[in-house]
Amino acid sequence: EFTVASGSKVATTVALVERNRTRGWIAIIREGKGFIEPNSTTNNIEPIAFTTNSFTGDNTLIDLGDEVEFSLRKNSGRLTAENILKVPTAINNFYVR
Repeated sequence: EFTVASGSKVATTVALVERNRTRGWIAIIREGKGFIEPNSTTNNIEPIAFTTNSFTGDNTLIDLGDEVEFSLRKNSGRLTAENILKVPTAINNFYVR
C-alpha cells in the first residue's frame, strides 16, 4: 500500500502488508465475488473475501473446492485476497500412453 503525492516522483507511506503467500480453497463463489477458506496452518479463522478480478492467469475455470494461493491485503479493516492463483492439480504421468 502506498500513496503518491501530486507532483512528487516518490511513493510515500509505503507499507508491506503480507510478504508470504497463503493457501486455501474456494468456499463460496457467486456473481464475481466469494470467500476463500484458509488452510488450517493459517492463523486466520475467518473466510477471506475476494473478487474474481483478483485472480491472475486463467480464472474462467475456478470452481468450489479449488485450491488457491494468494496474498493478503487489509482493506477497510478486513482481510481480502489478491493476486490469487489456482494451484494446479497433480497429474499422474504413469498412465499417459
